[in-house]
Amino acid sequence: MKPLAINIVIWISTLTAFGVTAQEGGVAGRIVNDEFEYVYRAKVTNKTTREITHSDTEGHYQIGASVGDTLTFEIIGYTPELRIIDKNPDVVNIILMDKSVNDLGTPWTERQYRRAHRRIEKIYCRLYKEADNKNIWNNK
Repeated sequence: MKPLAINIVIWISTLTAFGVTAQEGGVAGRIVNDEFEYVYRAKVTNKTTREITHSDTEGHYQIGASVGDTLTFEIIGYTPELRIIDKNPDVVNIILMDKSVNDLGTPWTERQYRRAHRRIEKIYCRLYKEADNKNIWNNK
């Protein structure tokens, strides 16, 4: 009977060790909107492992991820964000913007799309700089 008890203890300690390792390889961060308000219940998906989690009331999230994994951040009413994990980051902070829709509902030309994309990239750059200056990312 004693070998069985010892095997169970070894098995449980092995599972615990693997659990700690998986959590250490994760990514955490904060999700805010373009007015720097916390986004509650944003869906965070690791497309590589198919793990899903949601942000809390203060926009914090935590998900298992490794270098090369693809994460998506989405919630109704906002443009989804996609990030590919590189260089083993611990923190990935996200700003979600209101969806921009072509008012006429007609397809855009390639030129219109490129112009809109450049404009949105400039907005994101400005928002991330402003968020850093306002210390929005205090991830504690």
